Amino acid sequence: MIRRSESVIDKTLFLRSRPGSRYSRKAAMNKGLLIATGLLLVAAIYLAFVPLPVHPLVGKMAPDLELKLLDGDTFRLSDHRGSDIVVLDFWTTWCGPCLVTMPILEQIAREYEEKGVRFYTVNMAENPANVRAFMRDIGVELRVALDPGFQVGRVYKVGPIPQTVLIDKDGLVQAVYVGVSHNS
Repeated sequence: MIRRSESVIDKTLFLRSRPGSRYSRKAAMNKGLLIATGLLLVAAIYLAFVPLPVHPLVGKMAPDLELKLLDGDTFRLSDHRGSDIVVLDFWTTWCGPCLVTMPILEQIAREYEEKGVRFYTVNMAENPANVRAFMRDIGVELRVALDPGFQVGRVYKVGPIPQTVLIDKDGLVQAVYVGVSHNS
């Protein structure tokens, strides 16, 4: 029996949630939806105000690397210490966001070449002939280093791609950017 002190809403919820009631399943689904929406809202607020974790390489010496370039030369990071800022962009041919960044990186590389900034895209674990054809097809001219066994990718803790690593003249990792955003 419903007590008189209960509100109309309480009565309605009580009647609709009783076992055997035709409203009990719908009430349970609505309650679940309400809880899920609340949790998503809390998560969104949390992510909006809590800074994302810093990549583990930021502030540390960039691991040295030596990779073959697509044109046959060799790229050694240590050759640039003390003289150049180096930007490494890890990518693959099947990565849609990587394709979006290629023309942007090419433009930035040209603009900053005279200022001592060297861009190297690091292709991960793909056949050099396929990479060469891909670069020709998209019409972009960038230095492409080849990481055939993904060893350098592991050392640089590459997860989602593209991943762009900014290394200062002293060899310190200043920033790591993952993915693509309209602000990057």
